[in-house]
Amino acid sequence: MKMNREQLLKRLALLRPALKSGGMIVELGHIWFKEGVAFAFGGPGEQRGMLGARVKLDVGLACGLPGDVLLGLLASSRLPEASLDPDEQGVVTLKLGRSVSKLASLKLDRGVWPFPKDGEPQERVSVDEVFLAALARALVVDPKSVSRVEHRGVVFYRDKRGAALSATDSTTIVVVALAAVLKKQYLPVMLPRAFAEQVVKACSVGDELLLYDDYLVVVGADVSIYTQVVDVTEVQDVREIVAGVVKKHPEAVPIPAGLKIALERAVLLAGGDDAVADVAVAKGDLTVRGKYKYGELSERVRLKAEHPDAQAQFTASRVLRGLDGAKSFSLDENALLLCGGQGDIYAVAPRRA
Repeated sequence: MKMNREQLLKRLALLRPALKSGGMIVELGHIWFKEGVAFAFGGPGEQRGMLGARVKLDVGLACGLPGDVLLGLLASSRLPEASLDPDEQGVVTLKLGRSVSKLASLKLDRGVWPFPKDGEPQERVSVDEVFLAALARALVVDPKSVSRVEHRGVVFYRDKRGAALSATDSTTIVVVALAAVLKKQYLPVMLPRAFAEQVVKACSVGDELLLYDDYLVVVGADVSIYTQVVDVTEVQDVREIVAGVVKKHPEAVPIPAGLKIALERAVLLAGGDDAVADVAVAKGDLTVRGKYKYGELSERVRLKAEHPDAQAQFTASRVLRGLDGAKSFSLDENALLLCGGQGDIYAVAPRRA
C-alpha cells in the first residue's frame, strides 16, 4: 500500500514515547496496526509510569512491526512515497524507491492493548492554555531517583482548597494554582511523569483529559495518550507544606536578573550541577558566594525592594530550574520561595551541614 512517506513518519513518530525497545518483552518495542489505527504501549517504565499512544492511521496491516527500526528506515529516505506490503509468511516489505527492506512482523494477538475500551469517563477536563502552561511549570521538578509515590509525577487536585497541580522530589516543591470553577470535588489523581510530559509536548488547546477508575487518557486531534492510575490516597498534600512555609516567610520581592547569572556561574565554576551556593540578603543586597573546583564566586546585586536579612545554602541547579517564569522571591533560613505570575510557588529546601 503506497502512502506519503513524510506524513506516515510524522504520524508514527507520535507513538515513539510509548515504545520500550531492547527489553525482554519484545512486544513493548513494536508498533501495532489494526483496523485503521496504530498504537504502541510499554515505555518508559514503572517509575515514570506506563505509557500507551494511539493514532488514526490506515496502512492496510494487521500486525506488529519493530518500532525503532520502522521509524529509522522511514527517516533514512527523502523520497515522497513509501509502501508497506505484507505477505502470507508474516513478512512486511517496506519499499522506499529502489530500496527494499523486509521486516519480520508479530501476529496481532500478541499486541494486547493493556487499557480498557474507552467508555464514559468519571470526569472530563478540558485542556486549555492555562492547564498546559501549569503542567509544564510543574514538570520543572524532575526527581533523579524515585523513592516515594509523589516523586512519580504531577498530582492534580480538585477539592475544597481549589484546583492545583503539584510535584516534588522532597528537596523542591512546586505548586501551581488553577483558576477553575469546581462544580464537584474529586480525590487527587497522579499524572505520571511520562504521561504529563507527552501531554505538554503532543497535546493542543481543545483536547480533553478523561479520567477513568484505572486509567487516564488525553484525547487529541492527532494522538491519544494513555496511562495507568497511580494510587495517591495516602500521599501527603504538599500544598499544606508550602502554605505553612509561605505563612512564615517575609513578603516576596522582585527577583534581580543577576541571580540567574550568578547561579549559572556557580555551576560553571563547580564543573557540574552539584554546585552549592551561599545565598544571602543583607542591607538591601542579594549576594551569591561559593568556593568551587575551578575558582571562587562572589556576586552582589542590589534589590529593588526591602527584604529582611537572611542567609542559607542551596544547590544552584535546583534554584535555576525554578527561576524561569518566576517573578519574585522570599528567603529565610528554612527555604527559598520563587513566586510566579500565575499563582505558582516553587520552594527549595536549603542544604544542611
